[in-house]
Amino acid sequence: MKILHVTPHLGGGVGKGHAALRTALAGSVEQTYLLLEAPLDRRYADIIRACGGEVRFAETLDDVARLAQEHDIVQFEFWNHPRLFECLARTDFPAIRSAFWAHVSGLFTPVIPPGLIAEAGRFVFSTEASLTIPWLAEMPNARIAAIRSGFGFPPRLPERAVDGLPETAYLGTVDFVKMNPGFFEVVDALDMDALVRVWAECSTPVVARALAMNNPQRIRSSGQTATPHAALGN
Repeated sequence: MKILHVTPHLGGGVGKGHAALRTALAGSVEQTYLLLEAPLDRRYADIIRACGGEVRFAETLDDVARLAQEHDIVQFEFWNHPRLFECLARTDFPAIRSAFWAHVSGLFTPVIPPGLIAEAGRFVFSTEASLTIPWLAEMPNARIAAIRSGFGFPPRLPERAVDGLPETAYLGTVDFVKMNPGFFEVVDALDMDALVRVWAECSTPVVARALAMNNPQRIRSSGQTATPHAALGN
């Protein structure tokens, strides 16, 4: 079986989830991941490659249509990303067996367009809570499912020293496409000289905003971590 995954990128939880799945799938399942934007975070893409998956970058929308023709199933890793909406709206797709895995709940903004679910061969949510969306009752049940994409940590976290002030850890995309600039205002306004450790590669605008704080010493950038449970445990 040949599966084409069309995705804006393989960073964050989406990349982590698919890296874990790739390690467990049989070799008879051939997976190609087609990225719609040039990758910035290659950690999970490298794991997928090491486990037999193929990771490619779509130079044009014609690349998407051509590869869709060559695969048995085309799975769209869905969230409200402009590159993905552009791909869906402008690609001249052949007849395909389509599946969508929604990595947003759709319960609140950003919403999921009902027409997208109606057109999909199969639409899968990443939380059962999404199945309570009122207008889903009008959709054929056979097309809709829920498969969790979250991954937990071991039950025992590392012990930490209790001396001094507690640290706050921020893990995730440290870029204003996701991070609210008000984060730094909140840290500045704390009535204690707290330490906030940021675990990720920080974009240039974020670094500039942190340096402009009244208390820039409260922010400490620690780079990316391969052990988030240890970062949170401290």
